[in-house]
Amino acid sequence: MSASSAPPVLAAPKAGYQRYFVIVVLFFVSSIEPGVLQRLPQLSAFFVPELGYTTEQVGQLNVSGNIGQIPLAILGAFLAARFGPKLFLLIAAIGMIVFPTAMAFVQEFWQMYTLNVLIGACAGFILPAGALLISRWFPAKAVAGPMAIFFSALLLATVFLNPLNLLIANNLGWRNVYLIMVAPAIVALILVIMLKNRPADSRTISAGELAYITEGQVKDQTGRSGGAIAALKAILDWRIIVLIVAVFLIGGASGQLTWVWYATMGTLGIDPNQVALVTSTGFLVSGLYSFVHGWVVNHVFRGSLNLTMWVGGIIGILGYVAMVTVFGSDSWVAWALMVCIPVCLMISMVQGTATAYVNAIKGPGAAGTATGVITAAGLVLGFFIVSASGGWLDLSAEGLAQYNPIWLVNIALCAPILFVPWLLKRINVRRLDLDGDGTVDDGIDVPVRADASAGT
Repeated sequence: MSASSAPPVLAAPKAGYQRYFVIVVLFFVSSIEPGVLQRLPQLSAFFVPELGYTTEQVGQLNVSGNIGQIPLAILGAFLAARFGPKLFLLIAAIGMIVFPTAMAFVQEFWQMYTLNVLIGACAGFILPAGALLISRWFPAKAVAGPMAIFFSALLLATVFLNPLNLLIANNLGWRNVYLIMVAPAIVALILVIMLKNRPADSRTISAGELAYITEGQVKDQTGRSGGAIAALKAILDWRIIVLIVAVFLIGGASGQLTWVWYATMGTLGIDPNQVALVTSTGFLVSGLYSFVHGWVVNHVFRGSLNLTMWVGGIIGILGYVAMVTVFGSDSWVAWALMVCIPVCLMISMVQGTATAYVNAIKGPGAAGTATGVITAAGLVLGFFIVSASGGWLDLSAEGLAQYNPIWLVNIALCAPILFVPWLLKRINVRRLDLDGDGTVDDGIDVPVRADASAGT
């Protein structure tokens, strides 16, 4: 379909709400993941004295969730493409109810370890299945915003759920945290039951909203039935492979955010409540940005996904540079905010936009698969980096300067995102090749441009 034969402009139907319901559900489902996975390290100070675990066992428990999450993030991406994302979001929600409830009754180390592996496995389904669902329910030009909101739920949840976990543990005991905090997962399960895998499967969606979604989508190169082989072939494109590598390097670097808490509370002896207030404020600012990310892509960056990722990378790297060069131990608040705002903004801007980029090239199935691969690879890299980075501290320095080698490594890990967007095909969500015939299809909810045939 060429620009000259573009269909009439389709305005987004005012009465349509189904695609926004999908965002609400996925935001809620995604937010329960960090609340559950981060709960065990948070509560270790409460259950270790009671159960008598050693520090070595506590370390093994803290990474046990990743052991379950990493393989299922990849496998879940392929399975969701084949059997539909709703099934695996249901499995995740059920698992977030059953296994945390069982956590309240554990006594032995192997019981807690096994349950946390299973919790991580359920969490592994959430990101790839959710990314696939968003790609199916939104036209390609509008995917970046919902993706950023979906990923930001991981940040915003830490602002509210982590303090709530500690409040319950201090007043009612750590076991009751697991019993009480299954309530959000129960709500998530009810909401997921109401979801549909595709807009066309919904009996309540209006004809106008369905046309707005489907007419603006890129042809899915995994086919309607999906499947592991089709999904794998769809992402075996050098552009997608290079992008995946650049994004999961950023994910690996973000794993070192755990040093912020250790540096402020352990090295400087800052009151944990003050640290929690500062970091929560930073996460809140970064999370709230995601709700305007779609507008920023379309209006500030004029629809350019390449430019959006590049600017996101610059923001994050400048945050790391500022930590190394500007702020000392007497400026710990600004130092911590450099991680919690610029670095987390980079994660939202780059990862959400990268998924939208894959969707714009290969369609929804490939977007979900790429998200699973990025998530798993980032977790693996983060696991090894965090394990090794304890030996990188410069003990000859004072205060927060001891941690500068860690941030320098993170700058190197994030550097490829400054070059990768310009090595790739330029993608503008205002002008996309929707049917895969090699020509730009314009006119879907944007004004028809006279120069649309000039390409992307």
